[in-house]
Amino acid sequence: MADEKNIQKSEVRITAVVVTEPHHTRFYSIYDEDKALKNFNCLGNFLEAGGTFLYYIDFFLQAHNGL
Repeated sequence: MADEKNIQKSEVRITAVVVTEPHHTRFYSIYDEDKALKNFNCLGNFLEAGGTFLYYIDFFLQAHNGL
């Protein structure tokens, strides 16, 4: 039987990642060279400030063109 004094307790940290598909969220580039077809941003566009929640860590990633 293990001695309880020798067992190290660790803090368990859990990270939850919730993925959604925001159909009505649109971001438009202010630079002409960054615009893709139909005024959408280039693929891989990543927004982590400005259009996100104040108290939560949130980001938007545009992975593909609109269908």
